[in-house]
Amino acid sequence: MKIASFSLDRKTLEKLDGLQRKLGAKSRSRIIGQAVDALGREMDELEGAEGEAAAVITVTYKKHGSSGLHERMAPFGKIIKTELHQHSGGTCARVLIVEGNAERIRELYGSLGRDKAVRSVKASLI
Repeated sequence: MKIASFSLDRKTLEKLDGLQRKLGAKSRSRIIGQAVDALGREMDELEGAEGEAAAVITVTYKKHGSSGLHERMAPFGKIIKTELHQHSGGTCARVLIVEGNAERIRELYGSLGRDKAVRSVKASLI
């Protein structure tokens, strides 16, 4: 096993510790490993798609911090077939149904994740 060192902000560290307690994990490393595995499976699914594909992409972000998200989505207007937007407290959620070239879907997924106000981006092929 290799040792990795990295920094986490206080809020993320508290969340990690809470997950460790709730899941009864013996170490933070176990929780981080499970999270990396889950993200890896999601990425593998997206990377494996070829040709035409359809997916559901869910994005959560800070309500007042993501003015650029709409601009990030604009170049992908042809593949975004349905969009649902919901506010909840200081957080917004967008659910996108996308259909088109798998490479364009991957590009959209990556672009959304680069917005600093975005908390999470999840994708599932349909």
